[in-house]
Amino acid sequence: QALDTETFTALPKASRETGPESIGVPGMLAGWDEAHRRWGTRPWPTLLQPAIEAARKGVVVDHYDHHALLEAQDKPGVGGGFELFAPDGQVPTPGDRITQPDQARSLSLIAEGGASVLYGGELGRRMADHIRSIGGQMTIKDLENYRPVVRTALSVEYAGAQIYAAPPPATGGATLLLA
Repeated sequence: QALDTETFTALPKASRETGPESIGVPGMLAGWDEAHRRWGTRPWPTLLQPAIEAARKGVVVDHYDHHALLEAQDKPGVGGGFELFAPDGQVPTPGDRITQPDQARSLSLIAEGGASVLYGGELGRRMADHIRSIGGQMTIKDLENYRPVVRTALSVEYAGAQIYAAPPPATGGATLLLA
């Protein structure tokens, strides 16, 4: 809410795309929470436990991960991108194990307290404080005020099956269905 549109559009393209000003309110967790409230049958801790374990114990880097990280290492970012997968600054090689203890802690907080730990709670306060400390505009109020929007899915029939995907403004769904 604090980011002025004119100020934002006057920023260099790189700053609008990867700088602290480019950081928007994360909506995926709110979307999952809404879907869980409407249709979920299992508790959050059960659903998140596999992801918590993967973050805690780590995942083994394969050939594809290695090449994706090689490509990502030179792209600009603001804390938490490439560094999450290469904490020592070196691209992990196939067979290396990447652990993410901070992610495991964050997911554990969400498993225990639900999405509200991000949208107004401890995790959200820490996120907003960090973003503001690096020059971004997002505040805890932005997180508290975020609400997911439920839209009707796009769909096509293909090979006798109905395929559903995300509608605009997301672009991936239309691309998937066109493919």
